[in-house]
Amino acid sequence: MNIFISFFIDQLRGAAVMSNSTNSSNIIKLTIDLKALDTAQNSFYGIFIVLGVPINLWFLVALLRSPEFQARLRNKLVSSLLVAQLLETGVIMSVYLIVKFVFRSRSFTPEMCSVMSLSRNLTIIQDFIANWTVVLIVAVFLAQVNDFDLSHRLTPLALRIVGIGLPAIPWFVSLLLIPIITKVEAIPKFFCVLAKKQSMVIFKSLDCIVPILAATVLLAVAAFQKRRRYAAGSGVMKSELIGRGPQIDSVIPYVVIVSTAIVFDSPNMTRFFGYPFENWNSRIIFVYVSHLLVNARSVVMPAILLLLPDVRERIKTWRPWYRPAQGIDLTVGYTTEQA
Repeated sequence: MNIFISFFIDQLRGAAVMSNSTNSSNIIKLTIDLKALDTAQNSFYGIFIVLGVPINLWFLVALLRSPEFQARLRNKLVSSLLVAQLLETGVIMSVYLIVKFVFRSRSFTPEMCSVMSLSRNLTIIQDFIANWTVVLIVAVFLAQVNDFDLSHRLTPLALRIVGIGLPAIPWFVSLLLIPIITKVEAIPKFFCVLAKKQSMVIFKSLDCIVPILAATVLLAVAAFQKRRRYAAGSGVMKSELIGRGPQIDSVIPYVVIVSTAIVFDSPNMTRFFGYPFENWNSRIIFVYVSHLLVNARSVVMPAILLLLPDVRERIKTWRPWYRPAQGIDLTVGYTTEQA
């Protein structure tokens, strides 16, 4: 049997032993083809890597090459989100597949376990970063609706610090939390650095539930305030608001971004609080599907970001191979005539 499938089954069996069930709970009767599921997962990972790496890289380079685009704080957060998605598709899934291919016929070793644990911890970090970056993006949108312009309140140096520090906060916090929730835990035949179950429940609350709820509440407040301001405007005030309207983003892209996070992360979050199925075959399928949904988000999100007009325009018009033709220099020089 594939060593990774064996490891997965032993994790399930170990969980069964730890539960308050009868002695027969340690006997897991499986009727599904685990090798077929494993092959399907590897195939999807390959597709996610082939699609996710070039798409996220294209978006990231295109947006970073535009100083005007990066002048907006929201766009710095969008770039940070793309980096996190590159981490998922280009590093985490790639390392996972490489390790499975290299060690597919070998016995499980502490070295293999270290690599797999690293991959799993990077997955936790990436998910935390992605969800909280979405919260920050929605928070910036709320500030935009309320005319909270940092450029009028902060010095250029302070603006630069905020532009670097705000996107970095989810990365920094995630790196601090990972050592807290991991420990060396004995599983039959294996010794791996795995997340504590109790700590993982708390972390998934901070990783999924809290940011998704926060993003939803902030988005609802932003939508309400934007609707109220435009509806209440009349005369000159209304014309000023309408004239300024194109500079304020539509609510729709943010609704789709938050909804995508909810749909793709909810199944994976649910299993840490209890499986919705008693049958072990259903549980295994649920785990595989929840993993695939989380990974697929990094491939789907760039398409969602195209709902933002400036992102869509930049991606549509950016051509790295295009060089404008050299024109005639019509610059006129002036000199001051001395009396």
